[in-house]
Order: sequence, then structure tokens, then C-alpha cells
Amino acid sequence: MFGCLVYKSLKKADTYVYVRDKLTLDNLPENVARLLSPFEYVMELDLDLRQSLANADVDDVKIQVKSQGFYLQLPPPSIV
Repeated sequence: MFGCLVYKSLKKADTYVYVRDKLTLDNLPENVARLLSPFEYVMELDLDLRQSLANADVDDVKIQVKSQGFYLQLPPPSIV
């Protein structure tokens, strides 16, 4: 099982952080935390059971959570 927690930024709309656990959220890089916190808990996901996510690639999320401890999902680009 590859589980992660999803939090949304209360400062930046449509911006989410996927982390392995609450401790990881508390230890985000200072620049990320400063720009995006406070956060609100959204859900827990088992990424091994998911084939897709709404706005992120499951494999990219897994790779980044494993390698850097978190995955940052930014809002989709606006269409002009």
C-alpha cells in the first residue's frame, strides 16, 4: 500500500500538497510552507488502488512523494 495524505492550501486556490504523513507536512521546505500555508486536510489516498487522479498523474505523485517527501499540485493553467 502506498498511502498519502492530501491537504489543500487555504492561501492559494486549487493548490494541493500530497504528503506521506502529517509529520512530512510539518516539515515542508520553508519556501513552500510560507507560500501555501495554512493547509486544510482533504483526504487520505491509497495510490496503489488508483489508476488516475483528477489533476495529477498517479505515477508522478508516487515518485515525488517517495523522492522529495511531497507532491505539489498547482492549479490548471487558465485558458485565455
